[in-house]
Amino acid sequence: MPLRDHTSHMFDAYRSEGHPEISKETGITGVALILTLSTLRVPESFPLDAMHLFYQGVVSRVLVPLLSGTFWKDPPSNDDDGMKVPNPVWARMGRDLADGKKMTPSIYGRYPKNIDIHASKYKAEDWANFLHHYSLPLFKDNIQDDVFIMWNEFAMGTLLATQTEITPSDIDDAETAFATFLNCYYQKVYQRRRDRLAACTYTVHALSHVSQCMRWWGPLSITWQFASERFCGLVISRCKSRVYAAANIHELLKLRAALQAVSRTPNSGISLQNKSHLDDVHSGLLHTTKDLRFLPPKRLYDIQDDAEFDALRSTLAKQLQLRPEDVQIDDDMLSSMYRWDRMSLNGITIGSKSSRFSKRAISRENYFVRIRHQNQQRNTRYTYRDVYAEVFHYLEIKLFPGQPPLMLAYVQHYNVLLSSNLVEQRNPSGEAIYIDAATIRSLLARFRCHGRVRNRIVPRTWFIDRDRMYKTMKRVSGYHFGRVEVTDD
Repeated sequence: MPLRDHTSHMFDAYRSEGHPEISKETGITGVALILTLSTLRVPESFPLDAMHLFYQGVVSRVLVPLLSGTFWKDPPSNDDDGMKVPNPVWARMGRDLADGKKMTPSIYGRYPKNIDIHASKYKAEDWANFLHHYSLPLFKDNIQDDVFIMWNEFAMGTLLATQTEITPSDIDDAETAFATFLNCYYQKVYQRRRDRLAACTYTVHALSHVSQCMRWWGPLSITWQFASERFCGLVISRCKSRVYAAANIHELLKLRAALQAVSRTPNSGISLQNKSHLDDVHSGLLHTTKDLRFLPPKRLYDIQDDAEFDALRSTLAKQLQLRPEDVQIDDDMLSSMYRWDRMSLNGITIGSKSSRFSKRAISRENYFVRIRHQNQQRNTRYTYRDVYAEVFHYLEIKLFPGQPPLMLAYVQHYNVLLSSNLVEQRNPSGEAIYIDAATIRSLLARFRCHGRVRNRIVPRTWFIDRDRMYKTMKRVSGYHFGRVEVTDD
């Protein structure tokens, strides 16, 4: 179905004014007051809202109800489209989501809830996190393969459409992803049958126009309603009186404007930034070349474990280009050794397993990372590869006077298994080692769920890297084959 143009829309609007019988045919009741502004045109001036279209529309009201078996009020008779997940499997996936609360860093947003019990309590942010972070490992081997591919196409299209920056190739890829999803959806769910027409919702149809909206407006993340609804929630919370609601809102706006004005005044002594964050900025250890900083608390560190001491000696040998047995750690070097509990990478705080900074720091895991590891010289095809690790603590050590100290991280590597380019965590790999903290690239979440392996249901733990979700979805869809290249991200 093609988009309306401004001329035909206004023609139908004037025709429908005061004629209900024409309104039923055109779907337009009259000329909207806002269209009296000559600068506005239909549909170019009215972008799609990604929040309501993707997360509160297609995901929450179409796809998830189809999977849970709650979509059809009157189920079509004598057929099965393969969308519904068996009730025991759906209940188990809900429990897996709820159990993932402590394994998700706060930077990944609201923690997952049991989708089987609390789906009605999901907000738009919950649906977005479910779609982009947890759904792929959760659905893998738990739903039919064609349904999994269809879901992945939709997830990839929404991820491309809501990036902060897009390129023409991103728009083309999003258009291809949504077209592939719609083709699979109509064939599998609608099946060109009258009794299944309820599955053809307007939100599903609107996906075919997302790419055109991106060409007009750019990424849909600049027009979605997350910020507006958050501000409306703030305003409503300040309305203490029904009679004087307008006065309450006016006082709130005056206060915000006054604080912003004062904060811009030189030497006002007022800052609208978090005080603890400012303390960290002034007292942390800054890297010389990267946006990386060790954050307090810090303390003098005396290595007691022999294995850790050998790991430090090996790392220093690489820095000094000596053999490990030739490295001499003298008293001056030991006195310059400090242990840090946290680091900030590009504005994101990454903790450590030994951190006692706060209860929140240890109640939600924030110490699994992806590392950019340089291969040995004999590997001429790939210079770098991804390594997944758990951070025990960070170490500052000064080798030479007058030079910046080394910033190291003491980590335990893990073996991983790539399954459809989803990264599954396996056993620890070797002994813990020291690495250059600057090789850490991103903070990871983990998600443990059950899946079918050789006709057996077993628990599996997956690494979730939000910086790599697009590449993962692209590989699952078969857009390109071979190894996902490791870049300096």
